[in-house]
Amino acid sequence: MAKRKYGRSYSLDDTDVSNNKVLIVPTGKGTSNATTDFSVRKAHACDRCRLKKIRCDGLKPNCSNCTKINFPCKTSDKLSRRGLPKGYTELLEKEIVRLTNLNANSTVNANSNLPFINDTFYCFDNYNTRTANERFLGHLTWNILTNNIPNSITVTSFNDRNQIDLQLQLLTDFLNLNADFNYLPKFLLLKYNYNLQFLKNLLSVIIKDFFKRQNSLLLLLYPSNSWKNLLLETINSTTDATVEEPISLLTLLYIIQFTWSCFDDFRLFKVTKVIISLTTNNTLSLKVLQLINLSTFYFMGGSVDSCKSKSSLTGSSNVDSVIWTNDLLNLNFANILNMGLYINSKNLIPLSGSNENCKPNEEDDRLVTFWCFQFLNSWWSLIQGLPKSNFLVEEFQPKSVSVLEIPKLKPFKILLNFIINSLDGCNLLHLSSLGISDPNFQLLQDELEGFKKNLLLWNLYHNLSDHDNFRFLTADQSVELTTNSLLENLTCLNHKLNQPDFVEIQLTLFYLSLKLITLKEENQESRKEDISLEILTLYFLILTDNSNNDDNQQLQPQQLNLYHFTPFNSIDIINLCLNNLNNWAISLKYENNQNEPHLSRRKFGNFQNFLNHWCSVWYYDELSTNAFFQVLKINFKLLPLETIQSSDHKQQLLISSNKLKYLNSVASFNSSSLKSNHTSKINTQLNLLQHSNINSNFLDASPNDFNKIFMNNFENYDYETDEGYAEDDDEEESDSDNSLPLEIPFNRNKTKFKNKNKEPQRNLPLFQSRNNNSTNFSADSDLNPNSPSTASTPKKYLDHIILDNRDIINGHASNKQKFKIQNILNSTF
Repeated sequence: MAKRKYGRSYSLDDTDVSNNKVLIVPTGKGTSNATTDFSVRKAHACDRCRLKKIRCDGLKPNCSNCTKINFPCKTSDKLSRRGLPKGYTELLEKEIVRLTNLNANSTVNANSNLPFINDTFYCFDNYNTRTANERFLGHLTWNILTNNIPNSITVTSFNDRNQIDLQLQLLTDFLNLNADFNYLPKFLLLKYNYNLQFLKNLLSVIIKDFFKRQNSLLLLLYPSNSWKNLLLETINSTTDATVEEPISLLTLLYIIQFTWSCFDDFRLFKVTKVIISLTTNNTLSLKVLQLINLSTFYFMGGSVDSCKSKSSLTGSSNVDSVIWTNDLLNLNFANILNMGLYINSKNLIPLSGSNENCKPNEEDDRLVTFWCFQFLNSWWSLIQGLPKSNFLVEEFQPKSVSVLEIPKLKPFKILLNFIINSLDGCNLLHLSSLGISDPNFQLLQDELEGFKKNLLLWNLYHNLSDHDNFRFLTADQSVELTTNSLLENLTCLNHKLNQPDFVEIQLTLFYLSLKLITLKEENQESRKEDISLEILTLYFLILTDNSNNDDNQQLQPQQLNLYHFTPFNSIDIINLCLNNLNNWAISLKYENNQNEPHLSRRKFGNFQNFLNHWCSVWYYDELSTNAFFQVLKINFKLLPLETIQSSDHKQQLLISSNKLKYLNSVASFNSSSLKSNHTSKINTQLNLLQHSNINSNFLDASPNDFNKIFMNNFENYDYETDEGYAEDDDEEESDSDNSLPLEIPFNRNKTKFKNKNKEPQRNLPLFQSRNNNSTNFSADSDLNPNSPSTASTPKKYLDHIILDNRDIINGHASNKQKFKIQNILNSTF
């Protein structure tokens, strides 16, 4: 494009469109009949035209341009116009210096630009009490300015046994643990018939399974081997509790909750905050941070309590879980600030003598713990739309996990780069509301595709086709699927996923979930139903994974594997995917003009094949009650899946899927135990190690050994209590939850009395509202439905009943004392 010439005295509006010539119109006074020749250049332009750089016609006394605005036209001498006054350059330099100094002084006075602490933070030494509790102290400005900086410091460390006992008592009361059996949940003790050795083996299995699943990508508990040994020691510990027992015990209980979901979420959250606040042992600061990260990860997955009631079979996460997660993140953020994990520990001066108590890899543990919290905080802010308040990374630029050069941290580093560097502080709801052509929305999609390319580059993107035993879900169905072939496929699902599989599945789910919830309908490259199917296939791998079973003993229904697998609600994602598939089927049904009907029929067949397998497991125990499944069954013409619950086919399944019965049994147990906590109980603690018939550790004892002990102790048990003991309610409550089960034989009627003058006590009938037939007891079959190990177990007809406690109830009309028998076996499981 040619440079535009200045001085044009005409407008482009005065053009002759026909011949593309400019019409020249003379201006000025007395020029109406004159013709101005512009071909002759005037010698001098007036001052204004020269200043404006426009063409001057040189008319006298006023040129045309000056006449238009009534401006006095003046033409200066050529010499005076170009010359500068003497000393003009020196005068300008002095004025520049004066204005610069004036501007600097005015800025200081106006803004009070004092040095900001974050900008000058590393100019001075920073201190911490590394050997005591790793508490960050800052610059110690007051001590330095007052010349009172100490050479050493003594930080009080409490290892009070009474405090630990208080924490253990709170855990026992809140979560219904049994203090006599290594503080294990009473629910699991009853579920596995008090076979402690078998339960100890199961706990070892789930600990390893936790580090393979939830702790594989996000290193919530780090280092893994150290935590494994600590948790195994907690299982095998004796009655002499160690200092770390409350924190390690609570960590173990969270791992139990990941597998069995046997605690009430509200009580679990409350007791977590109480135990952390009571932990004054300064050497456990880093372990406390990792425990809070673990609990935060759990509650990010939602509340299982919403699925324990029949009124909300497919209920989404409880709003309470969002509130609890926010509280835990804020609590951990305060601890991160107090410990100064965002600062390189090598730049911290320990104020308390030598560093002999420091671990050799303490820097690695601090760094991994900080970035694990940073990811959870940024991820939760992204998916919940919380305002960003954590600026530790931007302000202090902490070291990255890549400096550790640990290969297993590479997947975590890729995820950190995607969330922290790309999406941290973004408003996901706002981005998803933008149009597909909006630059910000396109930037989000580019970041997602960049994350996927990075996963493909490092071979971390997981597909169902990576597993050969799942070809029946991906291959084209040349033969029509039948119920028998469906059952044959399900019975062959005995695959075991390894740790790399879980890492890849989690990374892929992060990408696919964000891609699905931000995808637009007008996007022709990616379809919602295709992404939904890919997500469900990954969840199907986890749903049918059989790696957490030990000798075909089902730990829990398979559906629970998906509840807390990722730090977001997987149930909501699953429901969204199923809805997308159903909406596609409806649109296909009513769409008359199909561009490619052959591809649509093929796609419908693939969806139909997958949903037959998915629904048979996911809706196993609600095939006839779930309303949404009935809709899927009609729209996709699914098989009559109710036949898989018949007695012949039920034994063929290698997986347990009876979710509702299990969760209802947990809810019933927790509600009954909650009521029993408000009543007084008799202390029936027995010293098993001192018993003459049992010389080994009680963990190695079998259920029959316990029955013998309980029987022998019951025969010598005195039913009569004096009046002082019966009226002392406070003493009865102190030893309520720690009582062992008592065994009362029905065929014996031995009652001893110290005072024959007292009237014998009347025993209440145990089965007033039940039949008089023999008791059919199978505790494991009630708590663990559809378990292969219990299916083949013959029914046991016992002449006794196991009691959890006995409550003494004072009579209102007489002095007689009655025993209130609380029978655990009569509870609904």
